[in-house]
Amino acid sequence: MISMEKLIKDKSSGLAALEAALTFPVLLMVIFFIIELIRINNTRTVMDSMALEAILEFIATKSTTNFETIITKHKPAAIPRDNIKYYFTVYESLEKMCATDPYGSEEVFWPAGDVYDASAKTAYVDSNRDKSFFERDSTSGNNGYISLTSHTDPLTTSSIDSASKISGKAFVLTFVCDFKFSSAFVKKLFAGGSNTVDKERFLIWGRGVGVCD
Repeated sequence: MISMEKLIKDKSSGLAALEAALTFPVLLMVIFFIIELIRINNTRTVMDSMALEAILEFIATKSTTNFETIITKHKPAAIPRDNIKYYFTVYESLEKMCATDPYGSEEVFWPAGDVYDASAKTAYVDSNRDKSFFERDSTSGNNGYISLTSHTDPLTTSSIDSASKISGKAFVLTFVCDFKFSSAFVKKLFAGGSNTVDKERFLIWGRGVGVCD
């Protein structure tokens, strides 16, 4: 005959096993979420550092020659070089940038090429999510910026093709990373692993404003 003490012990063991089976997956999810959150925050710090150093470099030299060196300096080995891009927006002056909505805070996007093309753009952070960003008008001058020949180097544009011509002009420089999650499972913990309208990319960015001397 089974004793009452053994029944209670067996029941307690069964409950412990059930609790472990229910809580272990949740614990794993929390651990994976925290690890990935650390990776995201580290990447955000990297992008901020790249943007800050590149802005100071461009103010001082009016050249993007050393940008690759800056990227190499800050880029973690785990992030492929092709997953990082940068682009400029240039205004006639800081006054003009601040006088016209969106005041330099255009949407963050993943550039398909060197030239901004609104018709081909899909991978951008949704401006309707928190109203932090605004879609850039494709018509030059409608919000105070200069239409660039190349968004990776303003000095290729005929109207500002020298160091003297870019003096006094304000610019917004954005570094953006196409962040890749460590696994498909972890992606699901972050809203499906996308923060862009096309749901294909998770973009992390650093951005700043400068005025050329």
